[in-house]
Formats: sequence, C-alpha cells, structure tokens
Amino acid sequence: MMTGRILRLWTANAAGAIAVENGLRLGFRPSAMLEYDIKDLAVGQYVSCDLAEGHPPTATNVVVWKRRRESAKRHGEERTTLRYEGFVQADGMRSYRFDRVVAGEDTLPFHVAANQALLTLYRVPLQEGPALCHRVLTSELRTRERSDWPLLRCSLTERDMLEYLARRAVRGLHPQPYRRHPAQPGKI
Repeated sequence: MMTGRILRLWTANAAGAIAVENGLRLGFRPSAMLEYDIKDLAVGQYVSCDLAEGHPPTATNVVVWKRRRESAKRHGEERTTLRYEGFVQADGMRSYRFDRVVAGEDTLPFHVAANQALLTLYRVPLQEGPALCHRVLTSELRTRERSDWPLLRCSLTERDMLEYLARRAVRGLHPQPYRRHPAQPGKI
C-alpha cells in the first residue's frame, strides 16, 4: 500500500495521475477505485493505492481520504480517534490499517506491518494483532512531527513484541503452556 496525492485529474472520465511518496507517478482509471469515491476526487487529494504490474506502472485499489464533517470540539480539545479499518495479508505479512479521525480534518490512514511468523513465534493470537499494532502506531505518532504523519510507515518489531509480552505477563494474561498428558495404558 502506497500513499500519495492526486497530481492531475481529467474530470470528463475521472482518470488521473498520482504522485506517490517514493517519487513514482502512477496513472489511474475509475475502474481502479470504488464508485462512491469518484465524487470525492480533487487535485491535491490524499489517496492510498497499490502498484499494478505493467508498463507503465499504474495504480489500483485507489482509496480517497475523505474530509470529515465539521463538528464542535469539546472544551476546546482536539478529539482524535485511531479507528481500526482492517488488514491486508500477503506473503506472511499483515498490513493493519488505521484511520486517524479528527472533527473537521482530513481522515489520515496509517498502516502497521506485522510479520505473522513473529506473532506465531511468541504465541500471540492473531486476534491481538490490531491492539498490538494500535499501541505501536500510537507510540510512533507521539514521537513524530505532525508534518511527517502522511508518510509514516510503522512495523511491529521483535522489541515491540517483547515489551507487549512483558506487560501482558505482569497483568497475568500470558497463555498457559501446551501440556501433553502421557497416554494411560488401555486408553486411546
């Protein structure tokens, strides 16, 4: 999954070009996106996309980052939510997607890559993956400048996993080890 901005847009057919973070320029057609996203297209709009094979390279699975409606902020605070949106899996890796939602601002998507072998090695159930990645992303967002957020790439590391397991053990949530019971004579 790559992040970029719409560079050019032909309104007659909703085709255009995207400038992605690694410097590539990718063309896209309306068939590369969901129909309800087409109405939100605009030059400068942030999008996420996948790279389609071929020459020249093109964008597929284009997702438009939508502008949130204005709403009142409580007591002058900025109410931020990181919302889990799902994951994409390929080659033993899961890319967990989260959207940062703030009233009156563009929704900003983030992806946290997690190696399934790491989860398996430490016997962490896949169901805990989103919560673990949420923790990693929250930590990264606290340490980065806001201007760096649109290009932020996070990965679940072995260090993150060990810290998570240490916290879980302290709270008494560690899984019980698998125990094999010796076979009793006469019973199968």
